[in-house]
Amino acid sequence: MDKIFPTNFLSQTEYEKLRKRKAYVFWLVGNSGSGKTTIAKATESLLYKENFAVKCIDGDNIRSTINSDLDLSVESRKENIRRSAEVAKLFLENGTSVIGSFISPTENMRNYAKNIIGDRFKLIYIHATAEDVIKRDVKGLYKNNGDSMNKSLSMFETPSDPDLIIRTSNRSIEYSANILFNFILNQPV
Repeated sequence: MDKIFPTNFLSQTEYEKLRKRKAYVFWLVGNSGSGKTTIAKATESLLYKENFAVKCIDGDNIRSTINSDLDLSVESRKENIRRSAEVAKLFLENGTSVIGSFISPTENMRNYAKNIIGDRFKLIYIHATAEDVIKRDVKGLYKNNGDSMNKSLSMFETPSDPDLIIRTSNRSIEYSANILFNFILNQPV
């Protein structure tokens, strides 16, 4: 007698055939205040209007939920990246693209995430000047914890080989989101 129910989970390939598009993880990196999450959310809305399967995840919503047990030590930051990359990979395996917004301050941390996710990892560097991120400071991080945040600014290593750079100084959210939107739509299907 034939089995009625499959014993394996559906594969990423099967989901991608259904959606007629490959899924990717677009890993947005940059300092706090560079515009990562704002651009991610705006781009997610643009993609939604095109019936594109996408999910935004960012440091804030991950740190307030599954990573709430982590502090800001180097070990905890690495674990934060590991868990976040694993969550992104779960969406990817379901044929859903991810726009992830994580400071990911070092090349080592970004490579760690890329190794977990694999060849569908796209590194997007959201660049803003130090003056701009301090001016934007929507969370009050630079104002309320200036010494720590200035140290954070100096710790950030500029990505050596990003797939895309979006410069947000003197640019509107719409302009920056459209750059990412077009980059995402132009990935191989």
